[in-house]
Amino acid sequence: MKSILRPKSRFLLVARCFTAIVAAALICFATVPAVSAQDTPTLLVLRPTPRAKKIDPSTPIAPVVQSDVSEIRIGGKPATITSWTPLLKGPTTLQLVVLLDAAQRIGINRQFDDIRKFFDSLPSNVEIAVGYLLQGKAKVVQPFTTDHALSGNALSPPSNDGASSPKGDNGDPYYCLQDLAVHWPDPDPAKVRAVLVFTDGTVRYNNSGYASQNNPTVDMAAQDLLRAGIAPFTIYHSDRAIATLPGQIDRKGCPECLDQLAATTNGQSLYYAEMGLPAAGSFSPLLYRFYSILYTEAVVTVTAKGSGLKSLDIKTSRDDIKVTGPVSVMIGNVLPKK
Repeated sequence: MKSILRPKSRFLLVARCFTAIVAAALICFATVPAVSAQDTPTLLVLRPTPRAKKIDPSTPIAPVVQSDVSEIRIGGKPATITSWTPLLKGPTTLQLVVLLDAAQRIGINRQFDDIRKFFDSLPSNVEIAVGYLLQGKAKVVQPFTTDHALSGNALSPPSNDGASSPKGDNGDPYYCLQDLAVHWPDPDPAKVRAVLVFTDGTVRYNNSGYASQNNPTVDMAAQDLLRAGIAPFTIYHSDRAIATLPGQIDRKGCPECLDQLAATTNGQSLYYAEMGLPAAGSFSPLLYRFYSILYTEAVVTVTAKGSGLKSLDIKTSRDDIKVTGPVSVMIGNVLPKK
């Protein structure tokens, strides 16, 4: 016998089918936010910093360890630590770009020998690339390599062949760093990034020296480096020394600008005044100080939700040190699109 459905029954059946379809669709769509909100592994480089305002920079500091950190928050939300390893001699590769100011006479007084010895002291998990600040660009002449002798061989004064000669103009060093942030040689998110720059730090407009504190050009470079996850370390060098009072030397440049660059990026500016030493031609003490900083740092893997540039907050229960990092971190350590 055939079943005869009345209009009301047919309406109820259709309504139930429609409800079932909608419910199934909601179940499927409900999984989409869960995918987009998945935890993303993100690398941080953290460093211990003495809380005391006046301390000898050459005083050794113990490497930061996980027990020094009580909480990490990214974008205001707690981040879970999944890995903690030393920066040097650890499993994570450090990509270090070394840039020389083409407008400075770097290389006299055996300075290249100082840099080569520093390269040789770095462990095998450090990849080194070498280049120059050249006409507003970061010109890399030796790509990343773990052959540190090869990196050392790339150190030489800029040629005067007309094609690569800057004619005394390295452009603005901060424009060069912005260029590096956009054109990082090997944007591997599984590696951490740093740049070591030898420069006098002068902000230049129209090829004329101009130095000032809290300069917007420096801030723009710092923001680009933050987005690219690049920690800038600078060694102040100026060969344009002028005599002032007897026994004193004034060197043009803007070391304050280099301090400004490092303030938010977890970098560090290094110069002899910061170490309480007289100006000298050798880079060895400053390079030793740079190595000491790298030695204290740790590569920390955390899980963070979302994407893009997020604020980074670190809490520690220790009274003698702070644990510092960049003010912001790019989730997943991806480079911003060009």
